[in-house]
Amino acid sequence: DGGRAAAEGVTNGLCLNQEAFNTALVDRCEGYFSGLGGDLNMIDVSNDPAQIETRTAAALQADPSIDGVLAVGPHVCEAAIKAIEAVGADTHLACFDLSPG
Repeated sequence: DGGRAAAEGVTNGLCLNQEAFNTALVDRCEGYFSGLGGDLNMIDVSNDPAQIETRTAAALQADPSIDGVLAVGPHVCEAAIKAIEAVGADTHLACFDLSPG
C-alpha cells in the first residue's frame, strides 16, 4: 500500500492501470496515493504487455523523480519489471494479484 511505500522511501509514485474504466482498479490507485500522501498519478497502460512496458519506460524517462510504481495486475507487474530494468530506474515496485511460485 502507499503507506508502506512511503515508509520505504517512496516520494513520487506512478500507478499503472490496464483498465482505466474499471473502478476497482482506479480505487487501488487512489488508495495507493492516499497512503503515499500525494496526488493521483495514473496512466492507462492497456492490457498488452509490450505496450505496458513501453508506456511505463516512457513515463519513467519523462519524470526521473518517480521512485515508486504500483501495478494493479500481475501481467502489468511483469512488464513493469522489464521497463524499470530497461531504463535503469531505482524504483520501488508494488504489485496486486500475484500468485506464489
